[in-house]
Amino acid sequence: GNGESYGAEVFVKKNSGRMTGWVGYTLSWANRTFENIDEGRAFPFKYDRRHDLETAVFYKLNSKIDISLTWSFGSGYPVSIPLEKYPNDQGAHFNNSQGDEYIYYYPSRNNYRMRTFHRLDAMMSFSKKKKWGEREWVIGLYNAYNRNNPFYVAIENDYTGKKPGSDTRFVQYSLFPVIPSVSYNFKF
Repeated sequence: GNGESYGAEVFVKKNSGRMTGWVGYTLSWANRTFENIDEGRAFPFKYDRRHDLETAVFYKLNSKIDISLTWSFGSGYPVSIPLEKYPNDQGAHFNNSQGDEYIYYYPSRNNYRMRTFHRLDAMMSFSKKKKWGEREWVIGLYNAYNRNNPFYVAIENDYTGKKPGSDTRFVQYSLFPVIPSVSYNFKF
Protein backbone atom coordinates (compact mmCIF):
# COMPACT_ATOMS: atom_id res chain seq x y z
CA GLY A 1 0.00 0.00 0.00
CA ASN A 2 0.85 3.68 0.02
CA GLY A 3 0.99 6.15 2.89
CA GLU A 4 0.66 9.90 2.87
CA SER A 5 1.14 12.37 5.74
CA TYR A 6 0.99 16.14 5.70
CA GLY A 7 0.21 19.03 8.00
CA ALA A 8 1.51 22.17 9.69
CA GLU A 9 2.89 22.97 13.12
CA VAL A 10 3.13 26.19 15.14
CA PHE A 11 5.33 26.51 18.23
CA VAL A 12 5.69 29.54 20.53
CA LYS A 13 8.07 29.61 23.50
CA LYS A 14 8.77 32.09 26.32
CA ASN A 15 12.26 31.68 27.84
CA SER A 16 12.71 34.59 30.25
CA GLY A 17 11.16 35.75 33.50
CA ARG A 18 9.73 33.91 36.48
CA MET A 19 7.03 32.41 34.28
CA THR A 20 8.16 30.54 31.18
CA GLY A 21 6.52 28.01 28.93
CA TRP A 22 5.44 27.07 25.47
CA VAL A 23 2.45 26.27 23.27
CA GLY A 24 2.58 23.93 20.29
CA TYR A 25 -0.20 23.10 17.85
CA THR A 26 -0.17 20.57 15.01
CA LEU A 27 -2.78 20.10 12.29
CA SER A 28 -2.07 16.91 10.36
CA TRP A 29 -3.44 14.11 8.19
CA ALA A 30 -2.08 10.57 7.81
CA ASN A 31 -3.79 8.36 5.22
CA ARG A 32 -3.19 4.91 3.78
CA THR A 33 -4.30 3.39 0.48
CA PHE A 34 -4.34 -0.33 -0.35
CA GLU A 35 -5.66 -1.78 -3.58
CA ASN A 36 -7.62 -4.54 -1.75
CA ILE A 37 -8.97 -2.50 1.18
CA ASP A 38 -11.99 -0.17 0.85
CA GLU A 39 -11.97 -0.60 -2.93
CA GLY A 40 -8.67 1.29 -3.15
CA ARG A 41 -9.98 4.43 -1.41
CA ALA A 42 -7.73 6.29 1.03
CA PHE A 43 -8.60 5.91 4.72
CA PRO A 44 -7.19 7.55 7.88
CA PHE A 45 -4.26 5.65 9.37
CA LYS A 46 -4.65 4.47 12.96
CA TYR A 47 -2.30 7.22 14.23
CA ASP A 48 -4.07 10.01 12.31
CA ARG A 49 -4.62 12.72 14.91
CA ARG A 50 -6.07 15.78 13.22
CA HIS A 51 -5.49 18.26 16.07
CA ASP A 52 -2.73 18.08 18.66
CA LEU A 53 -2.24 20.87 21.21
CA GLU A 54 0.41 20.90 23.93
CA THR A 55 0.97 23.70 26.40
CA ALA A 56 3.32 23.99 29.36
CA VAL A 57 3.74 26.67 32.02
CA PHE A 58 6.68 26.80 34.42
CA TYR A 59 6.64 29.21 37.36
CA LYS A 60 9.52 29.91 39.75
CA LEU A 61 7.75 30.78 43.01
CA ASN A 62 11.08 31.56 44.70
CA SER A 63 14.66 30.27 44.65
CA LYS A 64 13.57 26.94 46.20
CA ILE A 65 10.11 26.17 44.77
CA ASP A 66 9.15 25.55 41.12
CA ILE A 67 5.67 24.77 39.80
CA SER A 68 4.83 23.34 36.38
CA LEU A 69 1.61 22.52 34.55
CA THR A 70 1.40 20.69 31.24
CA TRP A 71 -1.86 20.27 29.34
CA SER A 72 -2.28 17.99 26.32
CA PHE A 73 -5.22 17.80 23.92
CA GLY A 74 -5.68 15.65 20.83
CA SER A 75 -8.38 14.58 18.42
CA GLY A 76 -9.50 11.00 18.80
CA TYR A 77 -7.76 8.28 16.84
CA PRO A 78 -9.69 6.57 14.03
CA VAL A 79 -11.10 3.09 14.66
CA SER A 80 -13.19 0.66 12.65
CA ILE A 81 -16.73 0.28 14.00
CA PRO A 82 -19.22 -2.13 12.41
CA LEU A 83 -22.63 -0.78 11.43
CA GLU A 84 -24.42 -4.13 11.32
CA LYS A 85 -24.06 -7.70 12.50
CA TYR A 86 -25.43 -10.95 11.19
CA PRO A 87 -25.74 -14.36 12.82
CA ASN A 88 -22.96 -16.66 11.73
CA ASP A 89 -24.61 -19.60 9.98
CA GLN A 90 -21.25 -21.19 9.23
CA GLY A 91 -20.96 -22.69 12.72
CA ALA A 92 -17.86 -22.85 14.89
CA HIS A 93 -15.57 -23.54 11.91
CA PHE A 94 -15.83 -19.97 10.64
CA ASN A 95 -13.38 -17.69 12.45
CA ASN A 96 -13.79 -13.91 12.41
CA SER A 97 -12.03 -11.33 14.58
CA GLN A 98 -14.84 -10.91 17.15
CA GLY A 99 -15.63 -14.58 17.67
CA ASP A 100 -17.80 -17.13 15.94
CA GLU A 101 -21.31 -16.07 16.93
CA TYR A 102 -21.70 -13.04 14.63
CA ILE A 103 -20.29 -11.64 11.42
CA TYR A 104 -19.81 -7.87 11.56
CA TYR A 105 -20.23 -5.50 8.61
CA TYR A 106 -17.72 -2.62 8.43
CA PRO A 107 -18.64 -0.03 5.76
CA SER A 108 -15.05 1.24 5.55
CA ARG A 109 -11.72 1.11 7.36
CA ASN A 110 -11.36 3.51 10.33
CA ASN A 111 -14.86 4.95 9.85
CA TYR A 112 -15.21 6.37 13.37
CA ARG A 113 -13.12 8.50 15.76
CA MET A 114 -12.67 7.84 19.43
CA ARG A 115 -13.37 10.63 21.92
CA THR A 116 -10.85 13.42 22.24
CA PHE A 117 -7.86 12.97 24.50
CA HIS A 118 -6.83 15.54 27.11
CA ARG A 119 -5.03 15.56 30.42
CA LEU A 120 -3.32 17.90 32.86
CA ASP A 121 -0.04 17.01 34.56
CA ALA A 122 1.10 19.07 37.55
CA MET A 123 4.39 19.12 39.41
CA MET A 124 5.94 21.03 42.29
CA SER A 125 9.62 20.79 43.21
CA PHE A 126 11.37 21.86 46.39
CA SER A 127 15.13 22.28 46.21
CA LYS A 128 17.72 23.16 48.81
CA LYS A 129 21.45 23.67 48.48
CA LYS A 130 23.67 21.84 50.95
CA LYS A 131 27.43 22.13 51.56
CA TRP A 132 28.08 18.97 49.59
CA GLY A 133 25.35 19.16 46.93
CA GLU A 134 21.73 19.97 46.24
CA ARG A 135 18.66 17.94 47.17
CA GLU A 136 15.27 18.14 45.52
CA TRP A 137 11.85 16.74 46.38
CA VAL A 138 9.38 16.52 43.51
CA ILE A 139 5.63 15.96 43.96
CA GLY A 140 3.54 15.36 40.87
CA LEU A 141 0.17 14.36 39.49
CA TYR A 142 -0.20 12.64 36.14
CA ASN A 143 -3.69 13.15 34.67
CA ALA A 144 -4.56 15.48 37.55
CA TYR A 145 -8.32 15.64 36.87
CA ASN A 146 -8.60 11.86 36.32
CA ARG A 147 -9.84 11.94 32.71
CA ASN A 148 -10.74 8.51 31.30
CA ASN A 149 -8.93 8.97 28.01
CA PRO A 150 -9.72 6.41 25.32
CA PHE A 151 -7.10 3.75 24.69
CA TYR A 152 -9.18 1.42 22.55
CA VAL A 153 -12.80 0.51 21.80
CA ALA A 154 -14.05 -3.09 21.94
CA ILE A 155 -17.25 -4.81 20.89
CA GLU A 156 -18.94 -6.62 23.74
CA ASN A 157 -22.03 -8.81 23.59
CA ASP A 158 -24.57 -8.83 26.43
CA TYR A 159 -25.73 -12.42 26.95
CA THR A 160 -27.87 -11.69 30.00
CA GLY A 161 -31.01 -11.05 27.95
CA LYS A 162 -31.80 -7.96 30.04
CA LYS A 163 -31.85 -5.69 27.00
CA PRO A 164 -33.60 -7.46 24.12
CA GLY A 165 -32.52 -6.21 20.72
CA SER A 166 -29.51 -4.33 22.06
CA ASP A 167 -27.15 -7.13 22.96
CA THR A 168 -24.07 -5.51 21.36
CA ARG A 169 -22.32 -2.47 22.75
CA PHE A 170 -19.07 -0.63 22.21
CA VAL A 171 -16.95 -0.22 25.30
CA GLN A 172 -14.13 2.27 25.68
CA TYR A 173 -11.12 1.12 27.66
CA SER A 174 -8.83 3.64 29.31
CA LEU A 175 -5.41 3.51 30.90
CA PHE A 176 -3.70 5.60 33.53
CA PRO A 177 -6.12 7.35 35.84
CA VAL A 178 -4.74 10.06 38.13
CA ILE A 179 -1.31 8.89 39.28
CA PRO A 180 0.47 10.72 42.10
CA SER A 181 4.26 10.59 42.31
CA VAL A 182 6.98 11.58 44.74
CA SER A 183 10.67 11.55 43.98
CA TYR A 184 13.88 12.58 45.72
CA ASN A 185 16.94 13.73 43.78
CA PHE A 186 20.38 14.56 45.02
CA LYS A 187 23.12 16.24 42.96
CA PHE A 188 26.70 16.43 44.14
